[in-house]
Amino acid sequence: MDKVAITTAAQKFLAKGQIDMAIAEWEKLIGESNEGNVYNTIGDLYLKKNSKKEAVEAFAKAADIFRKDGFSLKAIALYKKILNISPSEVDALIALAELNEEKGLTGNAIENFLAAADIYKKENKTDKALNLYQKILKLAPRSIHLKLRMAELYITIGLSGEAAGQYADIATAYIEQEDTDKAEEFYLKAINIVPDHIPSFIGLSRMAEVANDMKKAFEYIEKACYCAPENREVLRQHSRLAIKTGDLDNAKRTLLTLLKIEPSDLQAKKLIGSICLKEGNLEEAWHELMPYIDAALSSEEWDHALEFLGNFKELEPIAVRHRFARAYKGKGDRKSAVNELRELAKLYADKEQFNGALQACKDILELKPDDEEVKIKIEEFKGKLGLAAPASALDEETEVEVVKVHSVEEEAEVIAPAEKAEAISKDEFQTRKAEADFYAQYGFKDQAAKLYEGLLRIEPGNREIQEKLNALKSPAKPEEAHDDLIEAVISDSTEAEEEVEQPQSKTIVDSDVKDIFKQFKEGFAKNIDEGDSETHYNMGIAYKEMGILEDAIKEFQISLKDPKRVRQSMSMIALCHMDMGNYAEAVKEFEKIVSEMSSGDEAYLDTVYDLATAYLKNREYDNALKLFVEINTKDSGFRDAAQQIEALKITIAKAKANPKKDRVSYL
Repeated sequence: MDKVAITTAAQKFLAKGQIDMAIAEWEKLIGESNEGNVYNTIGDLYLKKNSKKEAVEAFAKAADIFRKDGFSLKAIALYKKILNISPSEVDALIALAELNEEKGLTGNAIENFLAAADIYKKENKTDKALNLYQKILKLAPRSIHLKLRMAELYITIGLSGEAAGQYADIATAYIEQEDTDKAEEFYLKAINIVPDHIPSFIGLSRMAEVANDMKKAFEYIEKACYCAPENREVLRQHSRLAIKTGDLDNAKRTLLTLLKIEPSDLQAKKLIGSICLKEGNLEEAWHELMPYIDAALSSEEWDHALEFLGNFKELEPIAVRHRFARAYKGKGDRKSAVNELRELAKLYADKEQFNGALQACKDILELKPDDEEVKIKIEEFKGKLGLAAPASALDEETEVEVVKVHSVEEEAEVIAPAEKAEAISKDEFQTRKAEADFYAQYGFKDQAAKLYEGLLRIEPGNREIQEKLNALKSPAKPEEAHDDLIEAVISDSTEAEEEVEQPQSKTIVDSDVKDIFKQFKEGFAKNIDEGDSETHYNMGIAYKEMGILEDAIKEFQISLKDPKRVRQSMSMIALCHMDMGNYAEAVKEFEKIVSEMSSGDEAYLDTVYDLATAYLKNREYDNALKLFVEINTKDSGFRDAAQQIEALKITIAKAKANPKKDRVSYL
C-alpha cells in the first residue's frame, strides 16, 4: 500500500472540503499500520466536521497506542484533548489519573480520580466510586475529606461497619491535628451507627486518659469489655488504666485473662511480672518475666533485658548471671561481661559444678585472651574434671565423662533449685499434661519428664502422672535404645557450639547425629498424616524451641495448609527466619500477613510491630520508622514504639550524615 499516495489523496479531499472522503483515505492506513498518529489525524477530521463522539473514539485509540508504546506525554495530551471535548469521559479521566500518578504528579492524579468518582456517584455506580476512593487514599492517606466521602457512600449502600471504620480513622486524623473535640465527634458518630464499635471505644478511652479523666476512660473501656470480652487490645487498655490508677489486683486479673487467650503475649507477661515485683513476689515475677527477658536477648534488645535482670540476682544467681553476660557482650561492654562471667564461674565452682565453671572461664578468655588468672583456673577445673590426664591415658578403657554445657535458655531449668508448687486451674493442668503427653509420644523424654515432675509438685498423689514419669525413667529395652539415642542427639544438637570438646563423646555424636536424626524425621513423617495440622504445628514449635529452624519451617509449611492455622503458621515461619538471621525473608512473610489484615484486627498492632522489627533488623530504617509511627499513633503506650521512633530518628540522622555506612532512604 502506497502511504504517500494515500496521504496525498486525503489532503486533496480535505482541500475540497470533502472530509468524509479524507477520513476514508486515512482509514485505509489503519489495517496497514496501527499508528497513534493515524488515529489522531482521523480524530481531528471528525472534530472538524463536529462529530464529537467519533472524534473521542479516535483520540482514545491514539492515546491507548501511545501509552502502550511508552509515549506517556503524547498520551496525556490526547486524554486532555478528549476531556476538552467531553469532560465526563470517565475512562479518559481514570487513564489520565494513572499516567499522572506514574509521573509522580500526585495532585493531578487525585484531581482526575475524584472527578471520575463523582461521575460514578451520579450514575449510582457506587462500587466503582469506592474503588477509586480507595486508590486516592493510597495517594493521600490522611485526607479527612476523602474519608468522609467514603463513609457517606458506605452508609448509602448499607455498609455501616465500613462507614464506622472511616469515621474512626477521621477521628484519629483529628487527634493528630490535636483537635480532640472533632475526634470525639467522629468516634461517637461511629458508635451511633455501630453500637459495639470497639476501635471507637478504645479511642475515646485513650483520649480521656490523655485528658486525665480516668473515670471517663474506664467507662469507655468497660463498655468495650462488655462488647468484646476477649479482645486483646481492649484488655491491654483496661490493664494499663488499672496499673496507672494503682488498681494492681484488677490489672492482674485482666492480664491473666489476656494470657489465657494468648499465652505467648510477652507484653502481658512483662506487665504481670512488673506488678509482681511491686508486690514483692520475686518468684512469680521471675516466672512471668523470664520469657520476656529471653525474647529481648534473642532479638538483641539488650537494654530491655537488663531493665529487669537485676531484680533476680539473689533468687536465680546462675541463670541471671548468664543473661547479664550475654546482654553486656551484645552491647559491647566487655568489662561488665567479664565481671559477670567471673561471678558465674565462682558460683559454679562453689556448687562443684566444674563443667559450668570451666565454660565460664573459656568465655572470659574469648573476651580477654591475656587473662593469666583465668588460664590458671581453666587448668584447675580441667584437673577436677579429669580432663588434664596425659593423652596415653585416654587410650585405656576408662570411662570418660561427657561434659554438657547448657544454653542460656535451658540454664534456669538445669541449675535452678526445685520449683515450688504453683496454683493453677484444672484447664491449665490438663493443658500441661497434654503437652507432656505429646513430648512423651514423640520421644522428647527430657521435656516430658520435666513437665510431669512439675505436675506432680502440684498434685503429688496423681498416680497416672507418676506412672508415666516412671515409664519414662525406667531402663530402656533394647528396642527402645535407638529412640533414646535420637532424643539425646536432638537435645544435644542445639548445644554443639557450647560443648566442651571430648575425644570420645565427640566421635559418637559426629558419626551418628545426621543418620539418627534423619531416621527420626522419616519415622515421624510415616506415622503422622499430613492433614494432622495440629501435630505438625506442635512439632514445628518443638523444633523451633530446639533451634532446628529449617525443620521447624517445613512443619509450619505443612500446618499452613489448614485454613484455621494460616496466620499462626505464617507468623512462626517469619519468626524462624528472624532467629536464623534471614531478615529479608522474615520481612516478606510479615508483609504477607499484614496485607491480609485490617487495622481493626485485634492482632494488627502486634503483627505490624513484628514487621517493623524485621525492617529494623534488615536495615530498612525508613519502613521501620513509618510502622512504629503508625503503631504509636494508634496506641501511644504500645510496647516500646515511642522509644523505637526516637532511636530510629537518631539512626537515620547518623546515616544521612554518613551515607556510606548504611544505605537507607529518608522520610
